[in-house]
Amino acid sequence: MPPSPPTRSRRAFLARAGGAALTATALGGCLSGRLVGGETPESTQTGTDAEPIASPARADASRWPMGDHDTGATRHNPEVDAGTAPTSAAWTYSLPQSHLPTDPALGPERLYVGIGNHEPTPAKTRVAAFALDDGAKQWERPLAYTRDATPTLASDGDGVRTLFALSGQDNSNTGPGQGEVLALDPATGERRWRWTVGRALSGPVVVSDGRLFVHNTSHGKTAVHALDATTGTEVWRFEAGLVLHHAPTVADGRVFANSGRHRLAALNATDGTVEWETETKADDMRPVVDAKRGHVLMGHPKGLEAVSATTGERIWSLTTTSSETKEKNYLGVIRGPVVTDDVLYVQTSDTSPFAIGDPGHLHGVDPATGEIQWSLETGRPASHALGAGGRAIVARRFPERTGTSNDSEQSATGDVAAVAADGSVAWTMDGQWNPVAVGAGRMVAYRGSTESLSSQVDIRCFAFD
Repeated sequence: MPPSPPTRSRRAFLARAGGAALTATALGGCLSGRLVGGETPESTQTGTDAEPIASPARADASRWPMGDHDTGATRHNPEVDAGTAPTSAAWTYSLPQSHLPTDPALGPERLYVGIGNHEPTPAKTRVAAFALDDGAKQWERPLAYTRDATPTLASDGDGVRTLFALSGQDNSNTGPGQGEVLALDPATGERRWRWTVGRALSGPVVVSDGRLFVHNTSHGKTAVHALDATTGTEVWRFEAGLVLHHAPTVADGRVFANSGRHRLAALNATDGTVEWETETKADDMRPVVDAKRGHVLMGHPKGLEAVSATTGERIWSLTTTSSETKEKNYLGVIRGPVVTDDVLYVQTSDTSPFAIGDPGHLHGVDPATGEIQWSLETGRPASHALGAGGRAIVARRFPERTGTSNDSEQSATGDVAAVAADGSVAWTMDGQWNPVAVGAGRMVAYRGSTESLSSQVDIRCFAFD
């Protein structure tokens, strides 16, 4: 393998955009849902309006080609008509106990899933391809174990459709680990190229404009790596510092990545130089791009903040837990919002050290100001919401209800709901399924915990009319 190109260390400067900041002004939120301690989340505007930027790349607008849907991690497929609930289950594939799936990549003909097998020691990972029509397994390829082997279906620099997968064994007791990125033929799983690095990698892989971006998680040696998507040659490397929890996002020629504890950086996608760097309240969420407003969104244990994608200036901050709240009652934003033209669908989660308390809420947030417009009145979010045609689709649980019916498909304690931009519920579907992708007239959902080794997970493909 050729020697690594020169690394670019992060520049320790804080972005300072021109112009005076606005005086902080609290904006009241209109809520219908109960929050911890009766608190009302509060939005504060701190900067001037940002300019729109180019939309994040989507390999295929009608599919779900990568984790979080696109390079900006918007979790929204605007091309899908989700006006009515799926009417039938096209197929179901049941994984053995201790085999846990990653988020999938949904292509025009196949569904691709990374699967961790935790039965052996050390654990193993594989990527599998299922026919979209009937769920037949068409091929699978073994990988070294990694915590997130979410596959990505995209075009390389020559426009050739390619499935990108990674593995990243963490040898924390003996060294920084070993990682590899693979470019595979989507139809057969055959390898086109392979790139290796002596550090642990984690997904998802991000592919944009002929470049592939991946991050390593080796403590003290974390970095964002940019590769040529056609050849697998490393083009540049950005040394990020001690920790790098999440995959980068890419939009408008910039790569947005955590650049150290409580810092966010915008890197030039061509050469990896730092365009700006800013302090954040935390780095508990993957950066999310709102291109229409020109914002980058970052969640933390007490709320959500938006900064300008071009300057790093803070635009607004949404506080979901006040400074007076007891730590055991913290509600924060650690799951990326669903970004649509009219609303941000924002989930709060228990961010206390115990993580066993309040299950959180689903809110509709004004993308321009961070002001909460509504809160979902019934049920609590039980999955990471995704977007389809301007709506959010989310699993709900009803903690106040007891008992279940005899039919596991008709659980009295949960359903799947589509929530419109005004907070109304457009439709519901019975059953404790967690939606993970929408595209090609299908909704893919999992049943069972993807974090518990004692759970059996079912993969189901539902069909929209």
